[in-house]
Amino acid sequence: MNTRFLKLLNKQNILNSLGSLVVSNSPKVFIKNSDTYKCILFTYFNWGNNPLGISEDYLDKRFKIFDKYTFPSVNAQTDKDFTWIILLNGKTPQKFKDKMTEYENSANMCIKLVYVDNYDDNIDEYDNFKQIMKKYFSDYNDKWVLTCRCDNDDMLAKNYIEKMKENFRPVNNMFIDFIRGYNFDICNSDLNSYKCRSNHFIGYVEKFVSKEKLKLVYHCNHAFAKDYGYIRRINNKKYPLWCEIITGTNKLNELQGRSADSYELNYFNQYFVQKYN
Repeated sequence: MNTRFLKLLNKQNILNSLGSLVVSNSPKVFIKNSDTYKCILFTYFNWGNNPLGISEDYLDKRFKIFDKYTFPSVNAQTDKDFTWIILLNGKTPQKFKDKMTEYENSANMCIKLVYVDNYDDNIDEYDNFKQIMKKYFSDYNDKWVLTCRCDNDDMLAKNYIEKMKENFRPVNNMFIDFIRGYNFDICNSDLNSYKCRSNHFIGYVEKFVSKEKLKLVYHCNHAFAKDYGYIRRINNKKYPLWCEIITGTNKLNELQGRSADSYELNYFNQYFVQKYN
């Protein structure tokens, strides 16, 4: 074997051990005591200038889902050492702001409610997000940042944050992609096992250089993550970590996958706060 082939083989062995796919030259991976990081979970709730986001009818329906599925699943995380940043429209009616404050006061982890009044229509959603987040990293002193995301109508397994942290590696510009989860149709009480690469429950690791250079998990469309960085892709068949709630009104989601088998049903009932009967 020639030297070049041996180098490529060694590189592939390293990547296989990580469960990763590479999209460019991968750095060597090892964890040092100095590789400290903070884990942050983001949720866009109703921020932005869309009038629908502050309508009482929309928020009544959305809070029913959030209250029954999303908040309890995040609040039940086995690893509570993370911050949940929830972005909201500053014009949200007061009764819903009060409800959010109730969540904040009763939570088992740190919640930061970010009400946005100065959304700039002249820049895109991500640039608005970056501008808003800069002040929250003004005093940041860890070497790395691990960010992940959950929509306001989704549900996480109790060990989602725990597994996300287990798969942290000090690799700049690396996505953590758990490809196994569930679809739960709450209208028909259907629970499906669902395999989806680059799903919207993806995590993102980056080295902290400055608040101006932060990208965070929203910097690209999750479906095209492979075009933007390394992917640590985990085939978590034995421990599905996320659940899309299908309400019949979802713009993009519909019931997919196959009916959950007995193992998956038992796992769902053990690790998700909403039981399946």
